[in-house]
Amino acid sequence: MPRDVPRGYAYGLPQINRDSIFFRAGGETWEFPAFDVLGYRGIAVSSGPYYLAKVKDLRKLDLENKRENKNGLRRTR
Repeated sequence: MPRDVPRGYAYGLPQINRDSIFFRAGGETWEFPAFDVLGYRGIAVSSGPYYLAKVKDLRKLDLENKRENKNGLRRTR
C-alpha cells in the first residue's frame, strides 16, 4: 500500500487488459470498469502511478451494482 493514502480513501491500480481499476483499502477490495469510476461519476482521481477514491463512494457503487445484479465488470465478449 502506498504510504501517502489518506484515511478513508482506497488506492486503485489500473488493469489495462480488463479495462478496469482494482481498488484496495484495508481488507476490502473492489474492481470496477474504468469508465464507471473515471467517467461521468468522477469517483476516482489520479495520484501519480495509482488512483484514489473515497471508500464510501466505492461501497455505494458496489451496492448499486449488486442491486442491478451486475458483477462490476463490463463484458467484452
